[in-house]
Amino acid sequence: MVEICLCQLQNFDATRIVVSDADGKIIPSQILYKGADEPQALIFPVTLKAGVEATYRVKEGKPEKITSKTNVRFVSERKDDLSWENDKIGFRMYGPASADENLSNGAGGICLYTKDSLWTARHFDRYKILDNGPLRSSFVLYYDSLHYGSKKLKAELMISLDAGSNLNEAVVMYTGDTTRIRLAAGILLHDSIQSIVGGAAQGYIGYAEDVYTQDLKRVASERSYTGVIFPHKLIEKKQVKGHLIGISNYKVGEEFRYYFGAGWSKHGFKKDLDWFRYLSDKQIALQQPLKVKILK
Repeated sequence: MVEICLCQLQNFDATRIVVSDADGKIIPSQILYKGADEPQALIFPVTLKAGVEATYRVKEGKPEKITSKTNVRFVSERKDDLSWENDKIGFRMYGPASADENLSNGAGGICLYTKDSLWTARHFDRYKILDNGPLRSSFVLYYDSLHYGSKKLKAELMISLDAGSNLNEAVVMYTGDTTRIRLAAGILLHDSIQSIVGGAAQGYIGYAEDVYTQDLKRVASERSYTGVIFPHKLIEKKQVKGHLIGISNYKVGEEFRYYFGAGWSKHGFKKDLDWFRYLSDKQIALQQPLKVKILK
């Protein structure tokens, strides 16, 4: 997904922006507000192979209505969860009323870490939806009191999910009365560990397992996948208290960015290797991002 700050598109009416490719074909697009009252950025999907260039035109016109492929909402009917999804995957985070249901990192959660201890947050305290489709949904979760040994910290966790992606982008920032700490982002492992890949050298961790019904019956020929990608240096991969985690150094007050997501053998990933290659390719792409040049 290409993102362009509207500050680079002067004299445009954001409500009338239309994007087209070199052949004049209209490309779906979305104006991002990022929680503000005024529009902030333009996004539209681009798929290019390495070394290939493409030209897109931004002009004013009558934008076509497109079907929303992402959404986020507060699930009041199921206690007070926040759920979000796109055309590939779906997730949820627990609010205060659901705090005792499951204390884990789930499928890509992040927490404070020290000496093989995971200081997992029980629930978020507040939330703010920044954008809600059709191509990207994003929100912020606020954690007002996180225990880290004898200390307490606060955190803001921003999560965004694009249409067509199996990975969320997450940006977290901690504040409090300490300076340098360690963070652990990872995956809850089930009783039967199936397949694990990745590590510090690869910059990601991946997990594959069989699919089971609620009454613990194995579903034949089905596999589920989870993974976490670390764009910056990953110190160590290890298993701690039933979790596969990636450990990173962190300076309090700075932003820490990572990616987490999931897949399924019946929807795009026929083999474990397909999922693990997807994680590897994404890690490489993050190190060599698409270059965007505006021609006026």
